Amino acid sequence: MKKRFLPLTLVILAACNFGRQQPTATSTNPVADTTPVLAADTAADFPEIAAIPSGDDFPGTLAHIGTVHPDEFSKADSVATWFAFYKTDSNYYYKPIQLQVTRVPDPVLEDEEGWEIAADATKDTVISIVYGVPDLKEGNIAAVKLKKTSLQPGDSLTFRYNGADFKLYATGHVSGKPDDISIHHYRLFLVGMKDGARITQLLVQHTYLDDNIPEILLAGDLDGDAFPDLLINTTYHYNLYRPTLFLSSGRGKNELLHVVAMNDFVGC
Repeated sequence: MKKRFLPLTLVILAACNFGRQQPTATSTNPVADTTPVLAADTAADFPEIAAIPSGDDFPGTLAHIGTVHPDEFSKADSVATWFAFYKTDSNYYYKPIQLQVTRVPDPVLEDEEGWEIAADATKDTVISIVYGVPDLKEGNIAAVKLKKTSLQPGDSLTFRYNGADFKLYATGHVSGKPDDISIHHYRLFLVGMKDGARITQLLVQHTYLDDNIPEILLAGDLDGDAFPDLLINTTYHYNLYRPTLFLSSGRGKNELLHVVAMNDFVGC
């Protein structure tokens, strides 16, 4: 699946998006290394920084139920064996899913056909669909019940999993009025222990958040090694949905988690 990059015209398409999350100036559980609020808000004050994660050479492929653009899905994807992360009223689980994929007129690109991805109706919510990640384990997921799923700069969140303590926290430069703020140099970190050493890993980094903020879609042991994994929408734009799967399987020496799948989907 090819990555789709946002055209400049998307900045005006506010009426059709994936459900923007308006950042707010309020913050709970501040951490000591929070960057102070700034008064200025110009491009010169905030130079471009490398996006993290980045790239498209990942073993797995993620998608979602609904209509997607021509280059956000492929014929090969349509015949793959897909699995899904499901959410019920009380828990989460992972199992195969049978998709019905058809070509449909693209709602934006004239004279082009997009893809309609559907599945049999179920009372449970499909969080995301995936293939090409053999480390994922079928069955119920011991999920983490997080107090919040999006962290503003200055927010932190601690949780305990399988007897070990973890912490998520975010930093960034916040400016503007409480009802109209800007966030530059946003970073989301995970802190935990690995082989007796404390590791702080940068999971997400963006130069600017355009009326949206990364969201944790699922946290829990997804690959059966008793270590918490994460599925995050690592978006930076209100018209971009970017599911990203972080697993402990295959992680590097100084990593807690490793990206195994990430795909971009833009709105209409």
